[in-house]
Amino acid sequence: MIRKRLTAALVAVATCLGAGATVVATSTAASAWPQGCSILAHQTSPADGRVSLCTAGTGTHRIVLVCNQGRIYDTPDYKVYGAWKPIGSPSATSCFSGKTGGFYRSAYIEKSG
Repeated sequence: MIRKRLTAALVAVATCLGAGATVVATSTAASAWPQGCSILAHQTSPADGRVSLCTAGTGTHRIVLVCNQGRIYDTPDYKVYGAWKPIGSPSATSCFSGKTGGFYRSAYIEKSG
């Protein structure tokens, strides 16, 4: 009876250690992606733009803006994408759509490893 409990306990510990090793491996792989990223305002008259810049890690990044034509047009939001850039190079874009312009709503950074 004691031997069965001891075996079950050892199997549980081995399972936990195996899961922990998976988490460590996943964390290490994720650290290779772009890091130290920030979003900066970037005015490009008459549009409202943003720039993404990542200063560490590996891979590429780009800025994504969520824009809108404004309430008077009653249109859905749309996204504008900056170019994929390597670490240390800025990715920029703005909410601009011809004569009417676009209104900035939010921004985020996409990353690729």
